[in-house]
This record gives sequence, structure tokens and C-alpha cells, in this order.
Amino acid sequence: MKTRKIFLLLLLLLISVVNANENNWNYDLKKVLANDKKIFKENLSKQLNLSDNSRLQNPSKVSITHKRYLDPESENTLSSSLPITSITSISSHLFPFGEEKDAFGIGIDLSIINAEKDPSDVTNVDSMIGPLGLSLRKLLWTSKGFDLEAYGRIDLSSMSNEELKDSLLGRDIYKLGMTFGKRSKVFYVENDLEYIVDSTSTQKIGNIEYRYDFGSIITARMNVGARISAFHLGGYIEMKLANNFKASGGSFYYETGRNRIVSWGPEVSFKSNGFGLRL
Repeated sequence: MKTRKIFLLLLLLLISVVNANENNWNYDLKKVLANDKKIFKENLSKQLNLSDNSRLQNPSKVSITHKRYLDPESENTLSSSLPITSITSISSHLFPFGEEKDAFGIGIDLSIINAEKDPSDVTNVDSMIGPLGLSLRKLLWTSKGFDLEAYGRIDLSSMSNEELKDSLLGRDIYKLGMTFGKRSKVFYVENDLEYIVDSTSTQKIGNIEYRYDFGSIITARMNVGARISAFHLGGYIEMKLANNFKASGGSFYYETGRNRIVSWGPEVSFKSNGFGLRL
């Protein structure tokens, strides 16, 4: 009987020692893997000449933008029946694809458009869902704190009202763009260039069909700000140059020549752990 008890005690002691060693092994293995991962990331950054400020460190982002437009007081604007007062946009650009040296992702952009039903009554505002933006994005190059991103985007008309579908707003828009960025520990600068392909829409009023030809649009945008830890505090200025807009139907003909839209405002963003939030 004593022999049996001694055997059981030795067996329990052996199990306790094995469990203790196994926990130590797991702990040591986790430390080794974490250290190897850190060394691999540091070596990869050196090989690719990546800095801690590279866009590859935080490629994905979500942004919320609100723009308000001032009426230039033009009485000969065809869009005066539905002047746009403001646009609120929500964007999500995620980069789940690509290798360590680059990033490839998909962007989704939604917007809400506010417009005055009656230009003489500024309190009479109508809201509608704007176009659905779908884009493919790729970080092409990164080195010495500079980043280069290219994208192609299509804005699909999402108007559900039949009157709006059959109007100058009922059209799809195609865009190509590039973003050049420079980041340091204390500041950041981003230059965006975008080209919007010319497009056409039609509208039938009575027995007359009107045709609207929208010229191409070139957009230049600059973002400048300071970096405070994970926060970016700054502002932006943007100019859109729209080529000739034409409207024709029956005996009617109208064109605007080149137009411009200038916008500016503050910008706040937070970036950490491969993700960013911009307001």
C-alpha cells in the first residue's frame, strides 16, 4: 500500500514539473517569436528604406468631410433650380492586399448632398444621397519619408427620384488621381492631383430633349499640418478647374467656359496601428 502511495505522489510531482516546464517553454517561445518579428520588421524597413513616418505604416484610413459652398450670385446658372449648399462625405479606404513593400486596397465613398429647393428661401433645404464612389488604390512607391499613391475611381449615380435621374445630375463620373506625400516627425505635406473624365447627361422637358456636356475637371489639393504624437493637426486648400460646360436643346444653346471652385478648411487626423481617422 505504501509503495502505491509513493508511486502516486511521484507521478503527481512529475506532472507538476512537466506543466511548469511547459509554461516556461511557452513563455520563452512567445518571447523568441516576438523578438524575431521585431527584428524582421526592422530589417525589412532597412531593406526597403522605410521610415517610421512611411504611409505603409498606416495605409488604411476612414475620413469624414463636410464642405459648404457659397453662391457666386450668378443669375445665368442652369443649376439654379437645385443649387447645392453643402456636401458631407464618409470615406473608407482599406488596404488588405499586397506584400510588405507595397499595399493594394479598395475604397468606398458615400455622401449626403444638401440643396435649396427654392433659392429665395434659404431655410427650405432638401437632402439626398450622393453618388456611390468605388475605387482601387495602390501605394506605388515609398522611400525616405516620401510616398506615392495612385487610384482609379468611379462615382455611380445613386439618384432614386425619377426627376433627378432624368437631369444633369443623373450621370456617372470617372476619376484618376495620384497623391504625393512627405512626412517627418513634426510635420506632413500631401499634394493630390485628380483628373475627372468629361461626361454627358440628357433631360427631356416636354417634347424637347436637352443635352448637357460636362468638360473634364482637374483638381489640385494641398494638405499641410503638424504632427503631435499620433495626431495630425493642419488644414487644406483645394482648387477645381472645370472645362467648358455646354447645354443644348431645340433652339437653346448655352456654355460657361472654364470655371473654378476653391475650397479650404481645417483638418484633424489620428493614425495608429496601421489605421487612420481623418476629420
